[in-house]
Amino acid sequence: MFPISENLRYKIPFSPVAETIAYLESLADNHLPNSSAAAIYFDDIEKFGIWPETYQWVYEKAGLSNLSKACSHQRKFVPGTTANIMPVKKRGVLSICPQYPTLK
Repeated sequence: MFPISENLRYKIPFSPVAETIAYLESLADNHLPNSSAAAIYFDDIEKFGIWPETYQWVYEKAGLSNLSKACSHQRKFVPGTTANIMPVKKRGVLSICPQYPTLK
């Protein structure tokens, strides 16, 4: 289990593609040398077409497609799944906690 990036949760799909890519590149630039780093993103589907005006932004204006293309054309990070880039090193148990800081 990996914690998601709260910043990415709010950037995707609402921020301009260049801003999201710049954020991901800054994460790549700032991780420790010779270490593995991951930016984890997962979300429910509401903001990918169910919320008002999101269908237009994500699909008709190609926001999601443009983000995907931009990720595959940059050189500072490797898009993919954690399963294929970060092997499991240790297993642990997490206590149940709320997803949003405002629910604590």
